[in-house]
Amino acid sequence: PSNGLFTLELPQGVSNKYAIVSDIQGRVVKTFSIDKGQRNIKIDLQGCEQGIYFLNVDSNNIKIVVE
Repeated sequence: PSNGLFTLELPQGVSNKYAIVSDIQGRVVKTFSIDKGQRNIKIDLQGCEQGIYFLNVDSNNIKIVVE
């Protein structure tokens, strides 16, 4: 569980991609662009309702729980 603040650390070589946060029902909550060479993305879900969210970066899903 989290308060809704995250820092996503990316491996080298990720460029011109998007990170997408969706809720448990598949609705897109936020979208972040990833610029070439960017290694860290700050994700703020504090304004979102409590629940389970999924982070998708380059077809890799990560589960996030916001309390």
